[in-house]
Amino acid sequence: MLPPTNRIVLTGYLLGIATIILAIYLITHPFVTHMYYNGPINNTSITIQTNPSDYIILLARAYNNTGAELNVMVIERVPETNITVPQYYSISLKPGGNRTMSFMLVYQVSIDGNGYVTLVGIRRT
Repeated sequence: MLPPTNRIVLTGYLLGIATIILAIYLITHPFVTHMYYNGPINNTSITIQTNPSDYIILLARAYNNTGAELNVMVIERVPETNITVPQYYSISLKPGGNRTMSFMLVYQVSIDGNGYVTLVGIRRT
């Protein structure tokens, strides 16, 4: 059995090696980012078709001195089937507030209400 100081040093070396391996993997297998939408939604509705292999990140923010009220419908695919499932979310934000949501296997995103929305897709190539 190793003394406590040797265990700490060994743990440090192992974490360093794991970090180097992870860095090499991320350098050799980059990600592709696609900006689907970035802008305000002022009492209108937008529908965005997305690539199902993208990992979708939705950033909702309240701008100015008003809050944000958004209704989001996400149509997701059930893996290994031909079934799609709509999911509804209601987002209410105070002035200056924000909310982040993430989804996988998404075909379509519909957003209505008022607020500032950024919709980003990330895919590993």
